Amino acid sequence: MKISRKPTDNGCMTLTCSVPAADIQPVLKTAYLRTAIKNHIAPERDKTPQQAVDEKLGADFAHQVVRDELLRILANQAVSSSRLRIVGNPHIVTAGDVADGKPLDFVTEVLLIPSSELQSYEPITMALDSFSIPAEEVSNRMAQITKAHSETITDTSHDTVQADDKMNISMKTSVEGEPIEALTFDSRRYDAGQQLMPEDFEKALLGMKVGETKTVSFQVPDFTSAPSTEDAAEQKMQTYTSEVTIVELLKETVPAVTDAWVQKNIPGCTTSDDFKKQVTDEVEKAALQQYDQFRQYHATSEFSKRFKGKIEDPVYEAARDEYFEGFKSFLKQQNMTQEEYLQKSGMDENQFSMMTMMQIRDQLVQQISMDALADHLHLVPDDDDVKRYYSLVAPGQEFQMRQEIEGTGRQYVVDTGVSRMLASEWLVEHSTFTDPHATRPADAEDPGRDDAVPTIAKPDQSGPDAN
Repeated sequence: MKISRKPTDNGCMTLTCSVPAADIQPVLKTAYLRTAIKNHIAPERDKTPQQAVDEKLGADFAHQVVRDELLRILANQAVSSSRLRIVGNPHIVTAGDVADGKPLDFVTEVLLIPSSELQSYEPITMALDSFSIPAEEVSNRMAQITKAHSETITDTSHDTVQADDKMNISMKTSVEGEPIEALTFDSRRYDAGQQLMPEDFEKALLGMKVGETKTVSFQVPDFTSAPSTEDAAEQKMQTYTSEVTIVELLKETVPAVTDAWVQKNIPGCTTSDDFKKQVTDEVEKAALQQYDQFRQYHATSEFSKRFKGKIEDPVYEAARDEYFEGFKSFLKQQNMTQEEYLQKSGMDENQFSMMTMMQIRDQLVQQISMDALADHLHLVPDDDDVKRYYSLVAPGQEFQMRQEIEGTGRQYVVDTGVSRMLASEWLVEHSTFTDPHATRPADAEDPGRDDAVPTIAKPDQSGPDAN
């Protein structure tokens, strides 16, 4: 792909691109495949994705949809090849038609993340809580593991069903004399208080003795009949009749952590001390990862105070659009509306708008600051850094995410993310973190004295005024 670049007066970059015919075909295949996935078109035997898409969407409409997908991928590739840092997605300005054996010319415009010179690139000094693991973390984790190996045995401490008891029951159930196989069995575990059955059924069990049999009636909606469209409350109910016997009461016993139990149940361990060490190492590893993120966030926040530039409205608005696009995806994954999210979070719309506005601005400032630091240090990532980045942003799904990024040409997203990751890691490695709870020397009690010892070294505040 041949690319000519021309900056504009509004912080954008125009890329005029020419793609040889030979380079279009593999991208076109990807565009058809992605179009099939987006439109839930399942693969069919003896049909290519192009044939399946053309058949399902119609050749003319499919051509337009696939052309748009193709141009998105090619525009992303142009940005990646140009090693640009952008906010938002590339915007196609003009484009020719896609024709077999012919090159494709198009023009795309991107909004650049502004570059900035900071007041200082020196590491920071700041007060930050030191790393520690609460003593109960290891014991709690060990308790969770041993509880997962609990055994269920007969409970002889009482013989009458109480609230939240666990038990084995037998049932014979019918509706108008017709047996219901799903609710007829000789013995099956039932946990009271879990709302597994209607309330009338639960109430009938309370007070029954082991071995006792009782006939219980309860109602459930008749899903074979449609409710009235005028009043859903008129849903027809069916009466179920069950003959229930309490076979036995149950309880769960947590095993004692002995060397013999550890050898049998904990892979890689032969003694209880081995088990404790393994859990301690796992807890410490997870806690260290969280603490590293904690330090990077606070160090980056402190370092970014050296940014004194101005974020133009188009950049902020593009970042805001990206944020809400991700927020909508989050809500969809959680099967939640924005109103439900706000209610769960204890916020109203004004508070949410204010919070997101501040978050987006802070995130932009930190990104610009890390970009500036990465450029100042001339950081050059290698493939191991790229792998670490994928493991951080998509743990357990690194391969899938890499395929998605490379298939859509969005390598620029990873390039930018890796450089910021390296910059923040360098910052943490070279900065000084003091204990905010340490006792200050006596001569530092009076902050007004010239020889007072500061607890935080603040970044140099000299420099150009904010624009």
